[in-house]
Amino acid sequence: MCADEDDERQAGRARLDPGLVAIASCAAVRIRLESATELLVLTAEAHGPEGADAEALRRTAGPLEYELYIDGKFFDRRLPKEEVGSPHEVRFADLPSGKKLLEMFLPTSRPLRLSRLETDGSEVLPCSQPRRTWLCYGSSISHGGPSAGRASCIWPSLVARAADVKLVNMGFGGECYLDPIVARTMRDIKCDVITLEVGINIQTTAAMTRRVFRSAFEGFVETLREGHPKVPIVVISPLWYGPLEDRAPVGGSSFMSLKDLRSCLLTSIDTMKAGGDEQLFYIDGLTLLGSGEEKMLFDKLLESFASDEGRGLIEHVNDP
Repeated sequence: MCADEDDERQAGRARLDPGLVAIASCAAVRIRLESATELLVLTAEAHGPEGADAEALRRTAGPLEYELYIDGKFFDRRLPKEEVGSPHEVRFADLPSGKKLLEMFLPTSRPLRLSRLETDGSEVLPCSQPRRTWLCYGSSISHGGPSAGRASCIWPSLVARAADVKLVNMGFGGECYLDPIVARTMRDIKCDVITLEVGINIQTTAAMTRRVFRSAFEGFVETLREGHPKVPIVVISPLWYGPLEDRAPVGGSSFMSLKDLRSCLLTSIDTMKAGGDEQLFYIDGLTLLGSGEEKMLFDKLLESFASDEGRGLIEHVNDP
């Protein structure tokens, strides 16, 4: 990246809400490679996210935890000592011999600066298998909730492994507000399928009225269509959240209960489909997790996949 491009990027970030920037810095990613190495050492540095409550982020996103999968199966995890601003080392030793697929999941709880990745000297190859790309947008459920603190156990990670697709996670914990900058970013990412898990942050914070929500959602989808005219877009409405199913969080007839929001979302989708968008699909969040299934939730809002029951959600989303 040249200096002019970097200046332009920084100027663009300065125009964004600090909360969105902080959460974007913590989106879960993984290091994926092929090698016969029996040692993998990562040196990284955690940073306190500007514009976000670091303690709240730790509670939501879990600890600074790294996981290693080998040939698609869990191998081990590491929890280095957290010292913001100081480098830490993550070491995985005694790996199985022979060439293998290595996937290291990075934590969702802090912005990271990666400085070095070491092996035992074995050749490192990029993964060569072509895979479909899934572009996933959503709230903390998609970004990474307190699923035992494991980035590999958020539902997009589980579904991506089960379906053998490349995941591009655009989850924004507590910041899923249909921002135009996010839509433009997603518009420019090549992909084969898109999912939009939307509504819960907007409804619980009373961020939008009925009128504003429909306009924002439809504008978001229309922006995506500029870059992805024929890519399937699957929209997922909010899961069950008892306290706000039948009421808005604030007074005023224009604000929505969750039932109202799901109805508005479905109306928008039906309108856009009637207008010719044949690749727009809808999944009612209540079919994934409905009334009486709160035992799969950590805090009545964020789902847990730590139990086998929670994995039932994967089957629905994997084959919409």
